[in-house]
Amino acid sequence: MLPSVEIEGVKMAEITDVKIYRTENTGNLKAYASVTLDDAYVVHGLRVLEGENGLWVSMPASKN
Repeated sequence: MLPSVEIEGVKMAEITDVKIYRTENTGNLKAYASVTLDDAYVVHGLRVLEGENGLWVSMPASKN
């Protein structure tokens, strides 16, 4: 568990869990991930991609 962070008097959400699901042979997509904040809120569908400058994380997107 990472330490709690406070910026200008505002307590930031704490990352309490990270799950990484590696992929194989999918071009620049290297993994999917889920992140849990404060043991309550989960963000699913994060993508770990490899670009020209190294790895980066893409937030999930939905079509309306």
